Amino acid sequence: MLLRIQRYDFRVEELFEASCETARDLFLRFDWASELALAQEARRRGFQPCAIGMELTDDSGCRLFLSPIDDRTICFNYVYPRSHSTFRPCQTEEEENFVARFPMERVPRLIGLHYASEQSEILSTESDEGANGLTWPGDGSGSALS
Repeated sequence: MLLRIQRYDFRVEELFEASCETARDLFLRFDWASELALAQEARRRGFQPCAIGMELTDDSGCRLFLSPIDDRTICFNYVYPRSHSTFRPCQTEEEENFVARFPMERVPRLIGLHYASEQSEILSTESDEGANGLTWPGDGSGSALS
């Protein structure tokens, strides 16, 4: 599993072959509050920051992007090829997007589901704010994810 940490200023740190335990630990230890504060300060200076977060990409191309909104809430974006979709198993060339928002304490379970390739469980994750159509966390532009 490829793990990437994306920072507000578009820098990316990559870790190849990250285990599930490493991904969970890194996400929980990372100083997201400072990164969110840096993004906010950049906005005040007129710089449009990118979304911060951790992306996990498996060998089949399924991507889970976890983006903290604040110290208690996360937004996640799950992108997967339609060939893996339980809803459209015959389509292969496009991707599907699923977005949800929920409490930070649910992140370790979500990471575990992604490592276990439990797509149906990820797609049935209930959002605290609804899914598909949320604005990107910390963006401030009101742009929709999908």
